Amino acid sequence: MNKFTQFLNSTTVANLVDNVLSVSEALEGLGGRERGSTSRNRKVKSLLSRWINYHSTEEDSTNNTNNNGVGSDGSTTTSNCDLYVERDTVVTSNVSRGKTKVPKTYIVLGLYDKYYNKWFMTGERKRWGPMVTDAEKKKFKVAIRMVEEGVLEKYDMVCPYAIGASRKEVFRIVDGIDITGVIGKYVSGG
Repeated sequence: MNKFTQFLNSTTVANLVDNVLSVSEALEGLGGRERGSTSRNRKVKSLLSRWINYHSTEEDSTNNTNNNGVGSDGSTTTSNCDLYVERDTVVTSNVSRGKTKVPKTYIVLGLYDKYYNKWFMTGERKRWGPMVTDAEKKKFKVAIRMVEEGVLEKYDMVCPYAIGASRKEVFRIVDGIDITGVIGKYVSGG
């Protein structure tokens, strides 16, 4: 506590730098008494625990892969949940026309996560597949735009004013559970 009060009473920049180092050293030396979360996925017991976490979680130790599914040793992950929804992914979703539901092809424009009762756009990709529970699929929303098979390219964007498609069908924001299939990645120009 003494080092922390010295940090708060610093008067010069050089003194402040020395005190910052001593305070950070003291925080690391707590020996695991403080546990918390650095991500928004875990609940915490105190306000300080929201920002400090000295122990790695089981998820970090068992899932030693980067974002591309390639492990630190060069191996690839193969599981039933290897389908991901991210920006520029081609997905299918059902459109209601009367009492029938018609599957349509869409491209993902963005993903949204909910924090503190507000939806914010995120750059993270989301797991999607048969092994992912419906509760996990409801935790994110997806902004999608309708595409159709093209003549020169694999997919062409559907015009929002085209005959046979309403603007509400062309541009949609749906829950992750409303996605019925993941086709692949959209590649522009071929």
